[in-house]
Amino acid sequence: MNVDQFVDNCDVFEYKEKVTFTYKEVQVLFDYLSKMVNSNGPGFSVYHHVLFIDNYNMLFQAMKYVDSEIHKRFNDNTANKFNEYNAKREILIQKFIDRDEQGDPIYKDGKAVITDNLVEFNNEVQKLDIEYKPVLEQIGNKQQEFQKFLIENTVSLEKLLMFKDVEMYNELFTPTIFSIYLNKA
Repeated sequence: MNVDQFVDNCDVFEYKEKVTFTYKEVQVLFDYLSKMVNSNGPGFSVYHHVLFIDNYNMLFQAMKYVDSEIHKRFNDNTANKFNEYNAKREILIQKFIDRDEQGDPIYKDGKAVITDNLVEFNNEVQKLDIEYKPVLEQIGNKQQEFQKFLIENTVSLEKLLMFKDVEMYNELFTPTIFSIYLNKA
């Protein structure tokens, strides 16, 4: 029995046809479903796994399309220059980071701790910022353009598997995922 046959013979699910998502919604749902497809735990039922897997398979193609559209529009030299800037900034961090008695770098909450050489670090970063100023400005503009692009553009799916009863959406669904699904209901 395939998923369509399972859904046809089950009173828990229904397919919504011709469902439209923003590119951002596709990314959010795809990331979520990618994590959930192989998850187990309390509160998971066969129905949840069917929902996750079936929608993941449908969203996979949409995500490939969204990725191709992003690369067509935003794959340029500015991104390469920004990566170069970040690499040089990381070298400065490693040069000026505080170190413990063993010589290992010190991090707090995942961030580099720079106190002893803070003035020197800030001077070097300021020079780097001046050198890459046009790139940094372009990236700021591109980031806004990119977010707008994700929200304004849409893709349609042939169908989306939904629970008929809102009670089936439980604590497994983050508020964002929950709202995306219910908006499509």
